[in-house]
Amino acid sequence: MLRRHFLTLPAAVLLSLRAGLTLGADGASVDPHKIVFIADTHVGPDVPNHAANLKRIVDEILAMDPRPAMIFILGDLVSTYGKSEEYIEMKGLMQPLTDAGVPWHLVVGNHDTRERMFEVFPEKRMTVEGIPGKQVGVVEADGVDFIILDSRMDDTRAYMAEKDKFPNRRPWDGTMEAESIAWLEKTLPTREKPCFVLAHHPLEQTNIGPLLGKYPCVQGYLFGHNHQYRRYDFTCEPGPIRAFAFPTTSNRQLTPKEPNGFMVMEIQPTQFEFTLHALDENHPQAGDEKVMEKK
Repeated sequence: MLRRHFLTLPAAVLLSLRAGLTLGADGASVDPHKIVFIADTHVGPDVPNHAANLKRIVDEILAMDPRPAMIFILGDLVSTYGKSEEYIEMKGLMQPLTDAGVPWHLVVGNHDTRERMFEVFPEKRMTVEGIPGKQVGVVEADGVDFIILDSRMDDTRAYMAEKDKFPNRRPWDGTMEAESIAWLEKTLPTREKPCFVLAHHPLEQTNIGPLLGKYPCVQGYLFGHNHQYRRYDFTCEPGPIRAFAFPTTSNRQLTPKEPNGFMVMEIQPTQFEFTLHALDENHPQAGDEKVMEKK
């Protein structure tokens, strides 16, 4: 028994290498071209069904063969506004992925409080010189880079003070401050691979579409916040930006007809394929695929 096991392990490793796969920390096969996106988990003691949804998703990810190379959570991890106990609950829900060695990265949402988030997840903090306190940085994958931006508006008082002139303003809207825009202007010209820009809020609020449109390396803008599954082209100069709103994992969909679940991206030689994994397997959009051709 011991000899047979010893002989089959290298064979499994060899098969994985031939398929372009790698092995994770627990020996599971990992596809370096598979990425998972989770958005708006809204975990908290007042909404146990949201935790149950996330547990289902974590179990599904761990059961994937091969597993994804990494996971991104696109903000609004918690239900209220960043209580420590909510992040502690979130940590427990994500612990099986951590134990399995599946890397995961955080984007800050309007429901998140950075200080409490990073007290619980200090290893997830990203820092960029000149942008203190913001969750900003670059995550590199095989064949593509992901640029994480922090769109949380820290002080909404001045913004909401002009609501009489802009009646559609809401205190949970997003923004993009000058320091991050300046960093983007320096960073994007240096990208040698295709890249996606990730934030919590939509382009309509961050207003960086014209900047992203200047650089062919930018393949698209991926975000959460809207609790909606929607792929569209954001119109701006010098050209439209491909934008993708990802669904919430919680039960707070934008409308009852919207799916909730998570997204899987497959990095192909000439395109990026996105597949919706709906929690309701009978939802009309379950398994829906969207393709973005590489620029």
